[in-house]
Amino acid sequence: MTSIAIVGNPPFADALASLCRKAGHRVEVHDAEVLNDAAPGHIPLSDKSIVIDFYHHSDKSFALWNLESLIPPSTLVLTSALPSSVTLAGYDMGLPERLVGFSIIPPLNQGDPVEVARGLRTSDNAFRKALEFWQSLDLEPVEVGDGPGLVRARVLACLVNEAISALAEGVATARDIDTAMKLGTNYPRGPLEWGAYLGMDTIYGVMRGLHQEWGEDRYRPHPLLRRIALADAQEKIWQTAQR
Repeated sequence: MTSIAIVGNPPFADALASLCRKAGHRVEVHDAEVLNDAAPGHIPLSDKSIVIDFYHHSDKSFALWNLESLIPPSTLVLTSALPSSVTLAGYDMGLPERLVGFSIIPPLNQGDPVEVARGLRTSDNAFRKALEFWQSLDLEPVEVGDGPGLVRARVLACLVNEAISALAEGVATARDIDTAMKLGTNYPRGPLEWGAYLGMDTIYGVMRGLHQEWGEDRYRPHPLLRRIALADAQEKIWQTAQR
């Protein structure tokens, strides 16, 4: 049994916490926003063997730097590599060798794949422990290259961004865009439904990370996506403050 802390918001954190509990691990879930304000003792992380981070905003490296002050040197840190590469996320960490990136797409079921990525400073030992952890959840780890969004989230975010562009240009209504994509490609959700489910702030984070990484117009977040994402993030912060 491993003691685990998950720092993040639904649907990502809840989906993973459920699998951790099924596997017999002790798990606690904390809101992602506390990483920017956390002080020693504010979040009980000192006894955790693994901390899993779902912080999806642009200041991820600062959040991980702050997180590192709350955990012992032996704690393995698994970071959701959606808004930035693993290497960039660990830039300000004192022990970046213990940082391993991953990407999951909820809903999450036993046997599903989980993308796993090394940063340039990730140690072999940390990467091995990460693979063993994902296998303990009966997930299938797949090693991929480092970069914002890794593989599936990157492709999905680009699809959502293009759907937002079509919506803004009046090509079709949101419902018709989703219906056309579901019927035409047999996707379980339309792109705008995916964006709403995962959080438009998460989608915006992936697109902004890709644009910063590559500087190409095809990765530029649409202005409407940015506005929706800011409203989405503000609502989550408000909900957290009310708890």
